[in-house]
Amino acid sequence: MKHFDIAIAKKYAFIKNCPEHQIVTLLESNGCDPSPAFGYQLLSPGAFLFCCLEAGEVQLDQLSGNIWKGLANACGVTNEEGDSGRFPEGLEGAIRFHGLPLMTSCDSYELDYSNHYLTKHIGTRVVILEAEGEGKRYLLGEAPFQLAAWVDRSVLLKAHQGQQTGRGYYHVPRLPKDPVGRTVYEIAEDHAKLLREVQERGGEELQVLVRLEILDGLRASIQQVNECVLHIQAGWLKLRQFYRWLYDQTGHEPFREPMEAVDPLVRDWQRFQMECVKIVRRPVADGAGIRTVLNHILDQEASWLRASGRTLQQFLGEARTL
Repeated sequence: MKHFDIAIAKKYAFIKNCPEHQIVTLLESNGCDPSPAFGYQLLSPGAFLFCCLEAGEVQLDQLSGNIWKGLANACGVTNEEGDSGRFPEGLEGAIRFHGLPLMTSCDSYELDYSNHYLTKHIGTRVVILEAEGEGKRYLLGEAPFQLAAWVDRSVLLKAHQGQQTGRGYYHVPRLPKDPVGRTVYEIAEDHAKLLREVQERGGEELQVLVRLEILDGLRASIQQVNECVLHIQAGWLKLRQFYRWLYDQTGHEPFREPMEAVDPLVRDWQRFQMECVKIVRRPVADGAGIRTVLNHILDQEASWLRASGRTLQQFLGEARTL
């Protein structure tokens, strides 16, 4: 896997989780459509927002299922994880042992194409695509920056050994040698099971947010709330792409309904974000607007879950009779 298409990186710019943005760009650039994997990432926005506010930081692991699990189930993609510190030669030892491509952590402070170059220590994930001149320089793919660039060996090693969170961590993604993975029917079944699980929870966390006095928390955490909303919107957009994939694979016309119903939900979360900003700007605001929007989101998401569940059951029922 040596290709890294910048047009695909731009396509997935709505994904704000850097490692996920990197891996889906790499895979699709090399002929592997990640869309079916998104069906394993059915998000519970209320649970995500509630956990983030409760913890005081963004909890990405609460947003949706692990992308690697979805890629393994739907596409047969494998992923080996490790720490370069276990090799005497560090990152170069990991590269010699695993080969390329390899995705690893780096400190943006050391990368001259980064907005944080020599100004701020921020962790990023880079995909090392190729080596040249016996490792004198490396071709890096950076989906968030929408570029593929050659960097000298010394720059890469210094960035890898920087002050970023998760220093030394790496992933080794590989496409299957033979086409494997679950069938469209099996993926739809798995997704239907996730839908039922989310429905059974009934938006409990979002209901709690509606009932509780949350204004002080929102005022203190507006940057965090803004980041949460971006991840929630990305989750819905990935679901839209998943249902588009189901429709393209099966021609089942009802799959268009949940696909087209995603955009209003994305706009609803944008409205929630705007109401939060109003509270920060107007300390005397009573939060009625936020509660109205959250109640509306509760109703719309519950409606989407019911409609999607019916559509999937119809499809699965028809498929069983064939």
